[in-house]
Amino acid sequence: MQENAALKETVTGLERERDFYFSKLRDIELLLQQAVEADPEIEKDEDGLIKHIQAILYSTEVSFSLPDSKAKLTSCL
Repeated sequence: MQENAALKETVTGLERERDFYFSKLRDIELLLQQAVEADPEIEKDEDGLIKHIQAILYSTEVSFSLPDSKAKLTSCL
């Protein structure tokens, strides 16, 4: 029982940390969108800061894949 409580606490902490960093990334994404809306020309520069930041924000790991929703539902049953 004590181990379960410790694991739940760890998961809660990790979820809080995930949400914190996701929020930061979302704020950066919104700032980029506002900058592009204000001056669409800045997005056309393929070697510009905006493109580099967007590439980082929208990249995924090679081994990353979204979980299969059917498998997730099955594992929960």
